[in-house]
Order: sequence, then C-alpha cells, then structure tokens
Amino acid sequence: MQEFNKNRIVIIESDQKRRNHLRSILNDWGYISFCFEKETICVDNLDNLKADLVIVASLPLIRVIRFLNAFEKKDCKLPVLIISNDIHIQDFIQENFRFYVQIVNEIKQLYVFENVVKKMLDNKFPTMPSVENFGLTGNSNAIVKIKKMIHELRSLPDTVLIHGDTGTGKEKIARAIHYYSKRKDKPFVKVNSTLFSESFAGLDSLNRISENTRKNLNITRDIFKSAHEGTLFIQEIDAIPFRIQADMLCFVGERKKVEQNSQSQENFDVRVIASTTKRLEERITQGKFRKDLFFRLNVFNMRIPPLRKRKEDILPLADFFNARYCKELNKAMTSLRPQIKKIFYEYSWPGNARELENLMKRFVLSGNEAVFRDYFKMAETVPDENDPRRIMQSFADSCSFTGNPDLNKYLRDYSQISLKLITTDFIERIEKKLMKKALEITNWNRRQAAVILDISYKSLLNKIKAYKLA
Repeated sequence: MQEFNKNRIVIIESDQKRRNHLRSILNDWGYISFCFEKETICVDNLDNLKADLVIVASLPLIRVIRFLNAFEKKDCKLPVLIISNDIHIQDFIQENFRFYVQIVNEIKQLYVFENVVKKMLDNKFPTMPSVENFGLTGNSNAIVKIKKMIHELRSLPDTVLIHGDTGTGKEKIARAIHYYSKRKDKPFVKVNSTLFSESFAGLDSLNRISENTRKNLNITRDIFKSAHEGTLFIQEIDAIPFRIQADMLCFVGERKKVEQNSQSQENFDVRVIASTTKRLEERITQGKFRKDLFFRLNVFNMRIPPLRKRKEDILPLADFFNARYCKELNKAMTSLRPQIKKIFYEYSWPGNARELENLMKRFVLSGNEAVFRDYFKMAETVPDENDPRRIMQSFADSCSFTGNPDLNKYLRDYSQISLKLITTDFIERIEKKLMKKALEITNWNRRQAAVILDISYKSLLNKIKAYKLA
C-alpha cells in the first residue's frame, strides 16, 4: 500500500460491485474515498465531505447532464472525472468544453488511470485562457474590433448574434465571450439548432406532446438547465423552424421555459449567444424568421469576414496553429519558408480559419512541406460545384477512385437503385481507401491516422473493424 495522503475522492457508481472495486483501488493508492449510488445524494453532501475530486462512473447521458447541472448550481469548485465509453457522453463533454471535466474510457490499465487521477488532483483549476488562445489571432480591423467587443461585453448579460461563413471562428468567439464574462466559472453549453427541431417535432396544433418525443423534450430541458447561470451557444439559429421560434422567443426574452400542459414554469438565468451563416434580414423578408426574435437576439452583433477578406490575419494564424500543434504533438517547430507564406497569402481559403488549422495540423504531424505542395496542387484542380460542365468528369473520377472505372457499367449496374444507396456505396469505398492510405503512411499508428483523417480515435477503430482493415 502506498503512503497515506489526505486527498479525498468521491465516487458515484450505481452498481455496487463496481463501486466497491473502484473504492478498493483508490484506497490501495492511499486516497480517502466516499461512495454514492445516486448523484443527487452525492451533490447534497459534497460540502461536508471536503472532497478534492469527484469520479462519475457508468451513468447514462441524462444522469450525467443532471449531475453536472446540480453540481454547477451548487457552485462546487472541484474537478470531475467521468469514466464512460458511451460516445454520446464523450461528445457532450467535448462539445461543451467544461474545462474542469475530463472523460476516460473504461479502466483497463490501472497505471494510466492512476496518472489521470494524480494529474487532476495536481491541476484542479486551470487558468482562464487569453483571447489569442481561442484562435482569435490577427491584426485586421475586424479581429481588433471583435477583441475589443469581447472585453466590453464581459460585464453585460445581453444576447449576442454572430454572423460569419463556415469555418470563420464563430464558436471561438462565443467561447471567448463566455470565458471573459462573469459567467466564466459556469457552464458553456453548445447546441445545434437541429436539436430544437427534433425535440419539438412531436408537438401538435394544441401543443400536446406525443409519447415518442417526450424523452427528447426531457433531454432538451435538461440541457437548458445545464446552462443555468452560464452561456447557451446556439449554432445555425436560422435553421430553427418558424413555428418553434415563438417558444424560443419566450425563452430568449423572458429566460423561462413553461412546462406544456402545466401552470408551472422554470426560470433560467442564461446568456444566449447565437450564430448564423445566413443573412437573417433576408429570411425575415421571406417569412422564414421572426422579426421579434431577431431583435431579441441582435442586442449585440458581431460580423466576422471570411479569411480571404482579411489577408493580414493569414500568416499570424498559421504561426499560431503551428506553435499550438507542435506543443500538443511534442514536435520541434519549423518556420514556414517565404515561398510557402506567399502561397498562403494568395490562396482564397474557402474553408476559412478551419481549413488553415487543419492544414497546419497535417504539416506539423508530417514534418514535411510536401504536405503544402500536394494540398495546393489538389486545391487548383477542385472543380467549381456550380459548373455543370465538370459534373460528369467529377462523377467519372469518383467511379475510378472507388474501384468502378467503367462509368457506363456503373450506371447500368445501379440503374434500378436509389441515389441514397449509390451515395452510401461511394462513401464507403472512399472512406476505406483513405483510411488504408492514412494507416500505411503512419505505419499503422492509429492515433496519428485519426489526426490525419480528422476523426476521433474511437470512430477510426470502429471503421477499421467495420471495413475489416485490421
């Protein structure tokens, strides 16, 4: 047994055998542990326990959300370690950037788990990142104005509407606004507007809820609760169906959610930040967006131009991403040569800052400027998606790439099959080829291959199994 220490760890685990097993492991490492079956009872007792770390194991998504909601409402300043291999829980934690929460898969190697516990106990409260750490690097007038506005908004609770093309950094701006505000120690919850569409799809003309959608509504309500006293970031606000916007109007304006078929209501202190790639004024004219909702969202407005219109930000961003990924991947930093910088400056960057970030990540991983040569050579040959003269050639190239070089034969073979099935077949063939290539390049280092393919490590493992590449 290791030397006894005074760190106190709380365990939440619904299964008694697993709960006792986890407690035994922590006791052997010299920690004082307290076990709970239910997360609600645990939260009620946290103040008295004087804990240093909370470990949550084997809880379903809805209970994890409810625990974090109650945990933050109680203003508990503790790190939380979640043990789960549930992809939905992993996505929720990753998407909502709770900097005091970490997640690990089921415990397989004890020394790895022990190191995670030690690290979380040693680094309980990370310092707040600077604006530049959110990727808002640059010297253009637009970026300077946005940085200034972020600081001006930190003492205000008002809604913010962010306009910008895909990949320009709308989410980064939203996170910076949150972490520089008085709500920085409260949750930042990110949701896509499709969540509201799916959740409220079961409401009829009398606002009655069908049994099939009641579960979705409960999850949606819990997400609203989880943003209490924090920030709710709604992506693509323009995509919310018109008939649901009235409910959103009530929530944004009065900060409350009325229960259907009930006289009760819940009050939420939530700052709403919304983003859009569309011009909402045009959608109002088209009758697709409520004018009153627009005015409630548009208290403060930020517009971030595409990268091609602020070229002075390209090289500072490239240097920033270069330094970031060299540090994360433990690589020696290599500066860009003048010839590469010139290409960067002249390129249009249709994918904006996200495209630049992904390219710099691949460069750092490979350590070879050939990545740039191959990438920009490919970019020159990418056809204009609106040019009908190149559609058939593009289709023929796809057939060749996926193993069907005879276009006419392919069309004959699939003449009676739906476009959906044809698309699925193409995607599977392309995925398999790209995954095989990435694995060969990295000598079957799956983690490096996942970085190259820009997918999660778990997704790569699942696809390797599905395509029988192992």
